[in-house]
Amino acid sequence: MLSLIVISLFFSSCFGAKQARIVGGIPTEMTKHPFQVSLERDGNHTCGGSIISPDWVVTAGHCVVKENSPPTKVRINLLGMQSQQGGSVYQVSKIIVHPEISLERLGNNDIALIKVSTPFVYNDAVKPISIATESPSSGAAAVVTGWGVTREDTKNQRDYLPSQLQEVQIIINSGIGCYLASKYLHNNMLCATAAKFFTGSCYGDSGGPLVSNGKLVGIVSSGIFRCGSVFPEIYTNAANFREWIKSETGIA
Repeated sequence: MLSLIVISLFFSSCFGAKQARIVGGIPTEMTKHPFQVSLERDGNHTCGGSIISPDWVVTAGHCVVKENSPPTKVRINLLGMQSQQGGSVYQVSKIIVHPEISLERLGNNDIALIKVSTPFVYNDAVKPISIATESPSSGAAAVVTGWGVTREDTKNQRDYLPSQLQEVQIIINSGIGCYLASKYLHNNMLCATAAKFFTGSCYGDSGGPLVSNGKLVGIVSSGIFRCGSVFPEIYTNAANFREWIKSETGIA
């Protein structure tokens, strides 16, 4: 009984820190994930996001709240993060944060929409992704991608920004970690763990896509303990926000 209490307290405290949190991933091509974007401020990458229409991107709410300095630009088809190589840059014209966002403890409704000033030009490396119509089933395979740091334990994290987009295999609602965390989760959250130990999202991956069966099922929101640990990661459940997204953008 005591051990369960200790574990519960551990989850309760560790979930409190919102991490802009790919460690242990493998390089992948933009043509495999053409919806992936980089959000930038002052020329620096801050978060990820996903193209959902010619002029709208969906990301995590905590990426754009004032305390985190909202992004001013969206870069697509980025070739290399270390020197912001290639791609096309679009100015941000509007940001809509979910009105019921909460960033305390686990957080909730961690989602935001970004409109660009001119429509994206689609090609093989720039395309939208459809939002899932229902939550993924437990045990479903998924992939998370991002431009976040590849190591956490370093003073200068920018030295560990990847030279190519990274991906990691994820399993939805799996393992003892998700079981223990379930009591703390809202319906608008997804719990997931990496398919392999010591892999997962990290700083700079927030707002990026979690994809299963070709649909956007989640948005990188927060994590527990260190990046790439055996503990779960928390994603915003994209399917639960289809109606809100439609009401704000007209995207069905």
